Amino acid sequence: MVQVDVFGIREEAPAGACSCGGSCASTAEKTMGEMYEDLVQFFQESDLATDVRLQFIDLFEDDLKGYDSAHTMFKNGFALPLVGG
Repeated sequence: MVQVDVFGIREEAPAGACSCGGSCASTAEKTMGEMYEDLVQFFQESDLATDVRLQFIDLFEDDLKGYDSAHTMFKNGFALPLVGG
């Protein structure tokens, strides 16, 4: 099984409305939590459901112990959401 950790702020939209940095001219703004739920649904409906475990880690709500790389990247200004495994 593959573990995929998604780091973000559940109630906020990413820097670009669709995480492309604004280059696609998308106007739909979903929060990082909503985008994560869409990702979960995609995996549940695919043949990968039994092979991938997803977890959303809210940078303001959850304990970041053990996630040093993600914490450092966030502090250094990397755009959210971040994905690790």
